[in-house]
Amino acid sequence: HNHCGRLCQLASCAQLAARGDCSNPACRQSLQALISHNRTLGTAEQLSGSKDLQMDRPLQKPQASNFEIELEQEPRRSANRASACVLASLSIPQSVEHNASLAGSLKAGGAAPSDLYSCESQVTTQSSAKSRQTMIFSTAAEEEMAAEPETMRFLESHAGIFWQGLLIFVYMHFDAGLPLLQDCYKKFYGGDEKKLLFTKQTLLITQNFCEIICLFLVTKFLRGSIRDCINPKKSFQFAPAGACFGIQAVFGFLAMGELTADCYAMYSQTSIIVLTLAWTIFFRTRLSGTCWIGVFVIAIGMVGFTMSDSESTKLGLFYIGLKIVCQSFACIYAEMFIKSDPEVLYIQMCWMKPVELLTTVVMMFVIPKKPGEDTALEAIIQKGFYHDWNWLVVAIMVFNMGDTFMTATIAKKFDSVVKGVAGVADIIYPTQVFAQLIEPPVYTKLKVISGATVVCGALNFVLAKGDMRRSKDREAELADLKEQLEQASAGHSATLAISHDRKRHVEEPA
Repeated sequence: HNHCGRLCQLASCAQLAARGDCSNPACRQSLQALISHNRTLGTAEQLSGSKDLQMDRPLQKPQASNFEIELEQEPRRSANRASACVLASLSIPQSVEHNASLAGSLKAGGAAPSDLYSCESQVTTQSSAKSRQTMIFSTAAEEEMAAEPETMRFLESHAGIFWQGLLIFVYMHFDAGLPLLQDCYKKFYGGDEKKLLFTKQTLLITQNFCEIICLFLVTKFLRGSIRDCINPKKSFQFAPAGACFGIQAVFGFLAMGELTADCYAMYSQTSIIVLTLAWTIFFRTRLSGTCWIGVFVIAIGMVGFTMSDSESTKLGLFYIGLKIVCQSFACIYAEMFIKSDPEVLYIQMCWMKPVELLTTVVMMFVIPKKPGEDTALEAIIQKGFYHDWNWLVVAIMVFNMGDTFMTATIAKKFDSVVKGVAGVADIIYPTQVFAQLIEPPVYTKLKVISGATVVCGALNFVLAKGDMRRSKDREAELADLKEQLEQASAGHSATLAISHDRKRHVEEPA
């Protein structure tokens, strides 16, 4: 079963589907087409040895065989069970379709998600012309959930629409909430200078350690052993990506310490420019003119925003620039090497997280100290590992872990355009709304116009890139249909040729 992940031989595949053991519609559709094609070819083979052709009687035209699988009717379930099935379908998957799950599991920074850049086609067994059944989920996720009819009926209902809106609402807060929480710490616990007093590396080290424990527990629960989590060879292969994720996390926290939440969200959109240029160079992809217009508009807006921003320090801009570069490299490396690995996502994260943890520890010795301040290592030695921690620091760490978990498990099933639009929208809400409540920023006219320009450019890029992907998927689907039509025509021609030869053989005198 290429669609649901079952591992079985072709001979038993028909039996499984006929009994209803596999309820995935993609498997049933592929199986029905395969068996119908084999039946047609089998009819042609039977014609070559049929006794009817050896007798003086007219040739009978072969009739196309129709193979239909009758599925057992599932008992109706309540709406509560339907919503429970939706939640179950959004849990950590143990599927062989690792490529689709990994593409949306990496954050590229800015509004555009990593799967929007992906070179991989999103063509599925369903027609792209078919109307979407959900608001926020991708076509591949819809096919997975279609195995549960009650789930799809629930998502199409008013309660399901509200539930999908709630998911996007939660996603937007996870996507934009971390800088806001750090602004709260600066205001209420940052002292007169309103700074992040705790050592950023201690938070990230503790977070990575907790994430590794969680991943090992998940593997133990799903596979019964943590043996697959420990693979030095794979850890070495994935080390560049893990190291870059660790470095960008440290620089991200350092940048949040120097920038306010609204400025951090705005400068993060520079990653669209960097990642687009890097993706075009490394993968030799072509972008439409509309996409390049969006990139150009973002660049113009970013120049104006930087000129009007008198609060952000040069050190903060330097930190966020390094974060964007490292994050972009990690996304490109993951696209080139990690997606080709046959393992599932949470096992790959088990291989990468120790490298990320080690990189975070090394960063304590690499980052130079600011004038008048101690280095991270000196602050830990003098004040303790968890100095200046409080409940809000713990909340920041848990929130960051929740963001990672949601991105890797639930948000990866979202449509890439929906995630991109949500990423643009969270610049306004919740970032700008909560920034006014925490510490109202002062905006000049140039800053407002430049910020609006960046938002419009990012939205234009996301929509244009989504349209490009849909066009590419339609072209791939048409090419696939054309190939199937050519194969069917070739089979029909072979059948007619065999029939003509046999008829001529019968008409010849003995």
